[in-house]
Amino acid sequence: MNNIVIPTSVFAREAVLRAGQESLIAPVAASGAYGVEIRRELFADEEKPLAACRSLIEKYGLFCVYSAPVELWDLSGRLNESAVSAVLSEAKTLKAGMVKLSLGHYDPHKSDLRELTRSLDGYQTDEEPFTVTVENDQTSCGGAIEPLRAFFKAVAEAGAGVRMTFDTGNWSYCGEDAFEAADALAEHVVYVHCKHVLAEVDGLRTVPIPAEAGAPWRGLLARSPERASRAIEFALPDVKRLTYYRDLLLEA
Repeated sequence: MNNIVIPTSVFAREAVLRAGQESLIAPVAASGAYGVEIRRELFADEEKPLAACRSLIEKYGLFCVYSAPVELWDLSGRLNESAVSAVLSEAKTLKAGMVKLSLGHYDPHKSDLRELTRSLDGYQTDEEPFTVTVENDQTSCGGAIEPLRAFFKAVAEAGAGVRMTFDTGNWSYCGEDAFEAADALAEHVVYVHCKHVLAEVDGLRTVPIPAEAGAPWRGLLARSPERASRAIEFALPDVKRLTYYRDLLLEA
């Protein structure tokens, strides 16, 4: 089953900002990937070429993920409604099938899941359904196991329908055990960002996933639902290696 998504962030940032993400959709399609992940932070101008991206994504028959570094909950634990609404509106223009956000400052005593559900329902249609996911990021609030566990427990109880993007490497940046996180959160996962993180003298560094049979990303994928889509989440050392890493993820 081809479920491999290629984020535009795998290409050199300067080239992406210069040429535009729409220029990368054809190369992603040529790699044989299932989908493309459009990154909000990689639009060079405030006027985002969403319609142009959508047209090319439809032309090549790709699934679309829209990723935005926007937190669901603000510092007070309340829904970050205006920012989230802006992202959802952009995702609708793209006709994205999945939207990826960050958790932010979820507070079980203040954060209202009913408000979140109403906001999401305002953009859902039977003709163009999409899945909203929360990714474990590299922050203390959105990248720690316990806040995410509490959030998804509340989501399940409220029937809010939000799922999870599991980043295999971000746990390292938060001092968390990725395998413990996988055991705690796997039932919510629909999308896996695959990367490898090295601990070096000057700090942590994200690098391409190694091919070795015992590589951590393989063990984490094995703990994820089989149906979950998989993404390359590291800068490519050479764009000619795109198909190699796609195949590595596909065969894992």
